[in-house]
Amino acid sequence: MLGPLRLALGSKPFLGGTGPTYADYAVFGAFQWARTTSPFKLLEPNDPLAAWRERMLHLYGGFARKSVGYPV
Repeated sequence: MLGPLRLALGSKPFLGGTGPTYADYAVFGAFQWARTTSPFKLLEPNDPLAAWRERMLHLYGGFARKSVGYPV
């Protein structure tokens, strides 16, 4: 199911291109929900989605990372 996202992130840092757009925030919401509710590791460290999620977590001074949740 995540194949199209991985493909889209293969050549750019965000789904929206060089910066995040609504698509990035919409998809990130699901990953953030999972991070706050379960310790289950959804992504392997070498997954392009893991790198994207890290970029999303670092936006706005790490605002999303500061929310209560399990380590990713």
